[in-house]
Amino acid sequence: MAEKEKGAGLIVLVTDIDGQTVAIGQKRGAYSTEREMRPSLFAGVTQVTCHGKLNASETPVAGLMRELEEELGSHFADYVKKIGEKTGLTELVTLVNEKKEMTTFGCFVSLESLDWIRLGPSSGGLVKIHRGDLPNVRITNKEMMTAGAPLEGITMFDDELKAVKLAYELVDRPS
Repeated sequence: MAEKEKGAGLIVLVTDIDGQTVAIGQKRGAYSTEREMRPSLFAGVTQVTCHGKLNASETPVAGLMRELEEELGSHFADYVKKIGEKTGLTELVTLVNEKKEMTTFGCFVSLESLDWIRLGPSSGGLVKIHRGDLPNVRITNKEMMTAGAPLEGITMFDDELKAVKLAYELVDRPS
């Protein structure tokens, strides 16, 4: 039996200039560095802020820290690492099935820290996901996607949308 694919992700929340909590997603770009800059199979899909596969010996948190540096740059990764050490990252959802095991964490960051993010060439940019957007998010999966298919609005994988919803629920919980 093949080894399960394991991964980790992070959804960050910020308080915007209007005082509203906003989740920050990352849209997949047209080309994938993982696929030697060939067209991305998931171009236009909005994912959590950062997401990637774990190396064989990595824990979800260790893999997440590596992915943060690779996808968003060392300055932002160091900032999130300090948040994790100080208050801990909140585990939002772990998807486990016969093929994969994916853990998504959440945390609040300062609005100013978004300026430290350095996106790589396979990114389609950051996307604000407002709470009011959630009912209109379209769900996709690998079977529904074709390389180069244009997407309008916000389209996400089910487990990542669930993580965003859970992140908003954390905001609503009394301290």
